[in-house]
Amino acid sequence: MTPDPPSQTRPLTGLGSKLGTKLGIALPMSTRAGPDYDPHGALRKVSGPTLRPGGLELTVKALSVCGFTQGAKIVDVGCGPGATLKLLTDRGFDAQGVDPSPKYLAMAKAHGQTALGSLTALPQPDGWADGLFCECVLNLAENRSAALGEISRVLKPFGHFVLSDVFALNGPDGTDGTDVTDGPLANIPLVDGTCLGGAVTLPAALDELGQAGFQILFCQDYRAALNSLAAKLVWEYGPEGLKHLPTPKADCRPGAKAGKYTYALIVSQKNG
Repeated sequence: MTPDPPSQTRPLTGLGSKLGTKLGIALPMSTRAGPDYDPHGALRKVSGPTLRPGGLELTVKALSVCGFTQGAKIVDVGCGPGATLKLLTDRGFDAQGVDPSPKYLAMAKAHGQTALGSLTALPQPDGWADGLFCECVLNLAENRSAALGEISRVLKPFGHFVLSDVFALNGPDGTDGTDVTDGPLANIPLVDGTCLGGAVTLPAALDELGQAGFQILFCQDYRAALNSLAAKLVWEYGPEGLKHLPTPKADCRPGAKAGKYTYALIVSQKNG
């Protein structure tokens, strides 16, 4: 794996920040300069090219549930550097990777067809896809209902929707009756606009899929995969390593609501 650029070094704290104050200068937390800056570089160093818990193991599991035939048309939304796109292409599917980042599309291009787009603005025509993968991406959507509507638009009737993401184990009232095990993510801040801050409970996710016209075929908890990735981030970068979970916008701001999380794989099918 490619080492992180200098901009990904740990923020200055303690003596370093005190020295900056004493000298009357602002010591930057990071220097994000240059076209080669990778906002997910720290995460990729730990997770590999998938940038998510569970890696390709969950993707392979989803494929076994879907049972796509050779040549099936599949969209990988938020394809990033193209790990899933490569897997799908290598297995003989007509796969297209979609991402809002030109930088990632340039990387993914080596693994298959790519197109610029987002969860709420997919470039594929109506009813084009036999399947759509959305791996650790839906929580980043500003409007989940609009995203699910766009996914449904692109899928054929009875097309498969594969969703893997972080899910909250506590609802707005702080509880949902779920037995929470201890782990690196047992109690850290919710941050809006991130894979953690955008997390809904698993029952809520299943309900919104049903409301959007999808039938659940498979649902399995992979909490161990999330805890494993979180532990690796903490081991590599210290406690602030959790800020590198799938978004550069996580800031763990003071006063943010604490949350408990899990990770799950859901395979659903669009109603005919």
